[in-house]
Amino acid sequence: MNITKCCPNWTGSNCDQVATSNDTLIVNDNEPLPFATCVLWGLFHYRTFDGTQFEFTGSCNYKLGGTQTWQVNVRPTGCTNWQKCSKQLSMLFGSVNITAEGNNVIVNGVTLDPTKGIIVSGVTIERRGNYTYLTYSDGVRVKWDEATVIDLTIDASFKGRVSGLCGDYDEDSKNDLTLFDGTISPSAAVFGNQWRLDKSCSEVPSLGEACSDDDVKQQAIAACQILIDSSDVFGTCLEVVNGQQYYNTCITDYCITAVSYPKQLQQAMCNSYTALARDCTDNYIDINWRTASRC
Repeated sequence: MNITKCCPNWTGSNCDQVATSNDTLIVNDNEPLPFATCVLWGLFHYRTFDGTQFEFTGSCNYKLGGTQTWQVNVRPTGCTNWQKCSKQLSMLFGSVNITAEGNNVIVNGVTLDPTKGIIVSGVTIERRGNYTYLTYSDGVRVKWDEATVIDLTIDASFKGRVSGLCGDYDEDSKNDLTLFDGTISPSAAVFGNQWRLDKSCSEVPSLGEACSDDDVKQQAIAACQILIDSSDVFGTCLEVVNGQQYYNTCITDYCITAVSYPKQLQQAMCNSYTALARDCTDNYIDINWRTASRC
């Protein structure tokens, strides 16, 4: 029997499910969870704490989320290309300053050995499997992989107290894209641009129509159908997880990649399938979706 010891506040066979501090917690479907997770995946996909999904192609340094005592920032680089895209994190938790990109982690100026973890001033960092896990004692957890996936999870004590690209966590998704003047942003681009930490860094326009070619769009629909087909491999998971969001982003990724980097289509599709599979795992449903011909 293989027994995996997960980092604090993480659980599951792959240590990629958020745990709570209450081992006896029973989740009631009518009660909100005692935490919320903001997710980044693919080249430019974001999902806020309250569940709003949007596309933002900015490559500046942005505030992802934070309060007066901690902050997590993200800088996407090379994210017009699947083979070059990476996302650099810069994080401040009290006196602990952290930068991270993949398994390269620097804490207060010192580069960590990727095979070892660290505990310093309430911050725990540990590498397990394909992910690096950070836990901050105030109720903040960050998980990232070697390329494009970032999860920022915060406890319910931060409801309405956070700001950034991940939104304000007030359980109202309608106001997630609120601008500094209190109005709702007309686009994800305008919302995203306001969270630039360096105002000299150029703003980016809206993504625009990704699937203008009907033939390519039909190919995309065929390739992404697996994400919403209840009779296919993800069927069991789709009873719990809404695959429509992943289907929509899959269509976008396929169309953009087919036009710009057709040789990277396989990578784009595998990323879309993996994104849904991760959500399934977070809901305690493991799907054996990979085959010899699929990823």
